[in-house]
Amino acid sequence: MDFAFQPIVDIYTGDAIAYEALLRDYDKAGYKSIDSVFDNAYKRKTLHALDLLLREKVLVKIKPIYEKNKNFQIFYNLDNRIIDMDNLEHGMTKKLLSKHNYDLSFFTFEISEKHQFKSFEKAQAVFEFYSNQGFNIALDDFGIGYSGLKTLYYLDPQYIKIDRFFIKDILTDKKKKLFLTNIINIAHQSGIKVLAEGVETYDELKACRDIGCDLAQGYYIQRPVTNIDELKFEYLHIKYAQKMGEFEQIKESDVNLDYIYQATNIYSKIFDKYVISTKTDLKGNITDATDAFCKISGFYKEDLIGAPHTIVKEKDFDKKLYKQIRKSIKNGETWQGLVKNISKCGAIYYLETSIYPQYNEDSTISGYASICNDVTSKYVTQ
Repeated sequence: MDFAFQPIVDIYTGDAIAYEALLRDYDKAGYKSIDSVFDNAYKRKTLHALDLLLREKVLVKIKPIYEKNKNFQIFYNLDNRIIDMDNLEHGMTKKLLSKHNYDLSFFTFEISEKHQFKSFEKAQAVFEFYSNQGFNIALDDFGIGYSGLKTLYYLDPQYIKIDRFFIKDILTDKKKKLFLTNIINIAHQSGIKVLAEGVETYDELKACRDIGCDLAQGYYIQRPVTNIDELKFEYLHIKYAQKMGEFEQIKESDVNLDYIYQATNIYSKIFDKYVISTKTDLKGNITDATDAFCKISGFYKEDLIGAPHTIVKEKDFDKKLYKQIRKSIKNGETWQGLVKNISKCGAIYYLETSIYPQYNEDSTISGYASICNDVTSKYVTQ
């Protein structure tokens, strides 16, 4: 069996705050469904042992992403029947995280109402134990069970995931919208973040944002992927949907530099104003720069066009890293990392930067383009 991962993003910024681990290839092990995997383990009283094996499998697979950026969590589905296992041993997740060098806050356990708790008091004790160790709790499929509010009361989660049933038709179903608005108000007053699950269209994303959801997950952001290299730390089509309003009608698969630079006049103006970006030729001379880049660098566009990109390079910038960047992009690779620049007036600023090769029709590299995020506040004390 394998795992796929699907991003959970901040509904306003597009930043990936977590990835949900989703079991795959269970059919290769002779099972007809995911439920049958856990039903079988429950009947054989091996549910706890199976769950520990799967937790470790997730930790091993996602480790390369964690080593690049530790600012995310894994949402892991926990079958609540595990508390009925006689061999339930507390503290095993903490040991697994320590074994693979993860922070304790890395795991968020998703609890579903799919299987009713035999005792809410017993469940409360178990999940208080998880919480006291630093783990987060998310209530999955919230709203489809009969005891949702009771579960919410006893388990005191950090997140609730609104089921797709309520997201679908939210634009036209006033009852669904009223229900969700009240649930979100209750959650926020209790310090709980609300995740809209199963968001498949821009209109659904906008509706969920309008009623106050904090996070979003679904096909509109990205489908589950087994190849972890396809996961991103930031989803641009969600980030710029906030600025573009009703003009933002694009899918995740549409977001690339070619699309951005060839978009409509309205889109281009918004991109120019808000996105820190440049283009250079093969020699590294600037051929284009957005207004956002001009603003942070302090240079006028006419000062930049034709000038070497090193015009903004801070003199103490790591020479080895600079050579590494040049080598990567010349080989047709995308480089991502932190760049330290200096503005025209001498102010230091830091950019999280992605540099992409640009291609001619014959597949030869024609130049390079960069998209950056200003992170100066993280590194410079005002």
